[in-house]
Amino acid sequence: MEQNTVNWLVESDIFDEGYLPALTKALDRVGSAYQVVKYVPFSGELFDEFEPEDCVITYGSINLVRLVQDLKNWNPGSFCTWENYKCSRYYPKFYNVLLNAHCSWMPMSYLLHKQSESGLGRQVFLRPDDGEKTFTGGTFSLADFDENFYFLGPAIESDILVLMARPREITREWRFFVSGEEVITGSLYREKGKLNHQLCESGEAFEFAQFIARVSYKPDPVFSVDVCESEGKLYLLELNCFSCAGFYASNLDKLVEAVNREASLAHKGPYVD
Repeated sequence: MEQNTVNWLVESDIFDEGYLPALTKALDRVGSAYQVVKYVPFSGELFDEFEPEDCVITYGSINLVRLVQDLKNWNPGSFCTWENYKCSRYYPKFYNVLLNAHCSWMPMSYLLHKQSESGLGRQVFLRPDDGEKTFTGGTFSLADFDENFYFLGPAIESDILVLMARPREITREWRFFVSGEEVITGSLYREKGKLNHQLCESGEAFEFAQFIARVSYKPDPVFSVDVCESEGKLYLLELNCFSCAGFYASNLDKLVEAVNREASLAHKGPYVD
């Protein structure tokens, strides 16, 4: 492959929303080479479709991205700097606009012993600190805490850092994609608890995401910003890495062009946070 060409490694079955055909069509329109692969757990597949010197960007599951990061030396390889998506790292930068600004932090193993003394009531919102989604955040009953977390297995007794907050009612949720200091495109994806995918490139939520984009903290050259509405106000819900983020109804032509531009720049030299 030519070194100035951005090549994509795309997982075949990561999402159910039909992103693959839409993404490959967008890649075809801009002339990016791509390889569609199926991630097989524990296979150690090396994905030799591209050369070590090629400019490659990966889009897929957390497991695929981690495998590429472990086994390949592609630059950039992915836009997914895990450390930068820890809540404990970026929350202080956005404290005044966070949905869960008033939260507590503790190791999971400690929470298990202190659950009855939380002082937050019977229902609590919990999510892992890490950006790799050790478990799916949500509202849990402290009364049935052990039963709710049985599926986590060894993680229950681990020292992963957990965020705990009072549950908040969320009316609408959006996802926006940021490159540099600009929102490239975005989408409404949930309204009143139901999926509702609509392109969003203007309006209050878009402008709020633009405000987030102009804060100095940049976890990667391209990343996603999740915005929510609660009790009539807009808040930052979370930041996510591009390489594992669902597109919903975002404009993929604009997004692919932005990712290719940033990947080409990163390929010329290491990205400095």
